[in-house]
Amino acid sequence: MSRTLKSAIETALAGGPHELDDVDHLMPEMACPHCGERLNMATAVSEEVLPKDGDLTICVFCKGLMIFEKGLRLRKLSNDEESDALDDPRVAAVKNAIRIIRN
Repeated sequence: MSRTLKSAIETALAGGPHELDDVDHLMPEMACPHCGERLNMATAVSEEVLPKDGDLTICVFCKGLMIFEKGLRLRKLSNDEESDALDDPRVAAVKNAIRIIRN
């Protein structure tokens, strides 16, 4: 797994150095590149952190994996990035939690 993706997974799932008091953080509204649902906020899994370039995120509607890029724009992971991310048990745990919540 690349260091960048590993860092993104760890930041998304364990928090990061830019802690905030709010739970939900507004981001530019955009469509999920996987399912097309409109997204306009992000929530940290374990700590209150503001999303930043390079952070991994998961669509709450379709469980699609994405990475924040400059300006908090979202892009799909490459096949290699997604394969690496899916090897991380924390990603599977978050995707499973979303599945339970959505059902």
